[in-house]
Amino acid sequence: MRGFSVAVVRFAGQLGIADRERFLRRSATTFQSEFVPRFKENIRTGRSWAYATICNQLSQESGGKAGQAACKSLGAQLSRLDTALVKQIEFRALALFVAAFGRHPRAVECHEGAIRIAEFLEEECESIQQLTSQDLSLLVDGFSKWPDALIIRQATARIAEELLRTRRADRLSSFTYHQLTSLVDGLRKWREEPACRRAAAAIAYEVSRRRHRLAVFTRQRWANLVNGSGKWPEKADRRQPAAMVVTERPLSADHPPLPGARALPS
Repeated sequence: MRGFSVAVVRFAGQLGIADRERFLRRSATTFQSEFVPRFKENIRTGRSWAYATICNQLSQESGGKAGQAACKSLGAQLSRLDTALVKQIEFRALALFVAAFGRHPRAVECHEGAIRIAEFLEEECESIQQLTSQDLSLLVDGFSKWPDALIIRQATARIAEELLRTRRADRLSSFTYHQLTSLVDGLRKWREEPACRRAAAAIAYEVSRRRHRLAVFTRQRWANLVNGSGKWPEKADRRQPAAMVVTERPLSADHPPLPGARALPS
């Protein structure tokens, strides 16, 4: 199993577009027939990460219908796991599964798989502390594809609370600009949720704290961050993102100010 997952990830990254598509679609067929039926068995033997990495690769557009089918099959199986078995899945694998399922939000199986993971995070909310910055941004981005699901909203609020933990004041300092952008874009789907609003404000503060390094923030990422942070309730606290996430970045001919941007207070 591990050898198959390594091969899928490694070769997919080395091939050209056409060859990559053919390779992933053949891999999806093999994965569906040989490994998906043994999902539970392989979770018990510590191979959940291998399943997550394969699912993440196959769920991408280049995986085609075969990749989507394999992803849906895993979502269906995961949705039926009891808590004892979900606990045996690596936490970082759960985040990767959500990211993969989120690429096919209209698939019932993917939706149900994400719901089961959200339920587990609610049951084991303290375990969220184990997740890395990448894991948290993947979860929020994946969950944001189903903003109307109550349990997913609740799980996302738990994640937002983790971002705000007072005894981990430096929590956001480990996030990259890309991860911060992804978080704001995801959290805005629940802009009426207090924890999500506060977390987005904390992200805005973190961005402003790094303003001396904002030249490395690409124009597109900056536009995404401003766009995402501007979609919060008008009655929100003035310290919320719409009031905070704007620009005090070094300007140049290559980086003109964005429309509507104002300087942050020094």
